[in-house]
Amino acid sequence: MKRTKLFRALCLTMAALALCAVCACGTTEPEESTPEAAGTTAATLPATTATPETSTTPVPTSATTTTPPRLVTTTEPPETSAPETTHPKYCNDPLTYNFLTGELLTENEDGAGRPTVVVINNLRVAAQYQSGLSQADLVYEVETEGGITRLLAVFLDPSKTGTLGSIRSARPVMIAITLGFDGYFVHAGGSSQAYKQLSKFSVPDIDGAKAYAGYFYYDQSIVRATSLEHGYFTSGSRVAKAVASYDDSAKRTAIKYGYNEFLRFYGEPTDLGGEPATRVTTKYGGYTPSFVYSESTGLYYRYQYGAPHLDFQTGTQLAFTNVLVLSVTSHVIEGDSAGRRAFDDVGSGTGILASRGTAIPVRWEKENYKAPLKLYTESGEPLTANVGKTFVSYVNGESNIVYGSN
Repeated sequence: MKRTKLFRALCLTMAALALCAVCACGTTEPEESTPEAAGTTAATLPATTATPETSTTPVPTSATTTTPPRLVTTTEPPETSAPETTHPKYCNDPLTYNFLTGELLTENEDGAGRPTVVVINNLRVAAQYQSGLSQADLVYEVETEGGITRLLAVFLDPSKTGTLGSIRSARPVMIAITLGFDGYFVHAGGSSQAYKQLSKFSVPDIDGAKAYAGYFYYDQSIVRATSLEHGYFTSGSRVAKAVASYDDSAKRTAIKYGYNEFLRFYGEPTDLGGEPATRVTTKYGGYTPSFVYSESTGLYYRYQYGAPHLDFQTGTQLAFTNVLVLSVTSHVIEGDSAGRRAFDDVGSGTGILASRGTAIPVRWEKENYKAPLKLYTESGEPLTANVGKTFVSYVNGESNIVYGSN
């Protein structure tokens, strides 16, 4: 009897010890296997955790159940927050951005190539047939004589443009602008003063009235509707071929250092913080073209001769991210019976830059006839515009710049 009681006591003691051991194991979960690097799979985990043991014994449901090791695989990368989109402070690396617009260069564009400047007719009777302006990177407007203006279409790469024209004759102020871009100059004829400057400064000159006439043509339907002088056209591909064939033993295709500093461009859309300028009007005598800002597109739409200014080939209204109006005084050349004008475009002056519905005062400087135009804020900082196309107007004095709310 004593032996039986002793045996039972011994069994109870052993059972209690076993139960304690089970409880001790069940109070601490084993740590998960965590891969050291994203992409780790079960094959790289220790063998003891790669294949958990299986059992046919039902799993107890008590709170003391021991949790078996859990196999961890990372077939998907760990969750991370989406990277923030970053913008450069300024878009002015000529190997990456079009220095005329601040836009990213396309695959086939050469940011170091010399631009091409094309003289476009803007006389009222011919303006309705203007072609190619909507595809230009920059457009200038300058007075020629008697309140008549001409436009300069500036292209980093004209080859992608369709019809261009109608093409008109040169004036000295146009040549100075072209030299400021170190560009090729496309025109048809010119004043006597212009031809003197073309020769004096060895301008790379694509003249449709002389050696390069084979790259131009008359659009007979427009000639019949207007006159011979208003129907002279070319195309972007013809201009590109003319530039490629330019006869110059010292031909240089890369732009000079320092000529790619027309404007600085913000890396992302930026309000100028100036005065309201949802309408900008420029005055050339009785001719008053204007620009009207659209908040929905962020563009200034151009109007002239009482109607939207349209590109004849594309049917689109000319629109610009920036409108730069510069006071560049001028006067009639003494003894010129046609009333042609000479410009005080060497030295310095003032103007405004309008962008995103506001305008700020600016200063311009041009060191000499060939030098690039330099643009600054009133405080002397380099002028910075928003990425996109810019229209540049030369007007004869600040009184011919009008801007404000619609």
